[in-house]
Amino acid sequence: MGARQKSTALAMPKPQSFRLCLFVPARIALLALGFAPVALLSCARPHPGVVAEAYVRNSAKARRETPRPERLVVRDPETDQLLVDKHRISLGDRGFTNDGTQRTWYPGGGPKTFREYAHGEPTGHWVTWWPTGLLQSSYVFDPARETPMVWWHANGIVASEGLARNGQRVGPWIYRRENGSLESEGSYAGGERDGAWTFYDEDGRWKERGRYVVGKRVGDWEYADEPPRFGR
Repeated sequence: MGARQKSTALAMPKPQSFRLCLFVPARIALLALGFAPVALLSCARPHPGVVAEAYVRNSAKARRETPRPERLVVRDPETDQLLVDKHRISLGDRGFTNDGTQRTWYPGGGPKTFREYAHGEPTGHWVTWWPTGLLQSSYVFDPARETPMVWWHANGIVASEGLARNGQRVGPWIYRRENGSLESEGSYAGGERDGAWTFYDEDGRWKERGRYVVGKRVGDWEYADEPPRFGR
């Protein structure tokens, strides 16, 4: 049976009640540097009713200058609940690239996602939560080595686990059903099923097995309830 999750391994900080333009001295300093608070009402709503706030340069010339750090905060206008807090780098007229921490919350205040970027590339911890507060996934991006990746069902039972390199699954992986019974096991290469795989029924007996090459079934597959046949 799969191990049930006892508690959240990585707790995201509670949402703080703040706005980028809250403090008058900070606002004056930003205005002196050529920044102005702007409410992005129509072009930056992740869904209806949510307002995004960010600081942007005033002049068109400044928007074409050296990339600069920015912070994007999204709140629910009805409850003032913090929903998104993202660090990124403005590329002026070329848009944005993620850089730093990226946090999101459910409307009720519970953590939803935590991600880290370095100049647009995923790095560090990536964690997601179910609305109940239980972990949904956990992984650490490291291009230099293979690191564990784990996914959980909503009831806390491990859904799948194995290794990944830079987000791509590699090596042996195991999949389990919500009741913890073994569903399948096999290996990956470069994010694709590759090598021997076995699938099990709900009673734990194997029902089919064979080989994959770059995500496709090849060769003769065996089925518990019928004679072997070529790939299916």
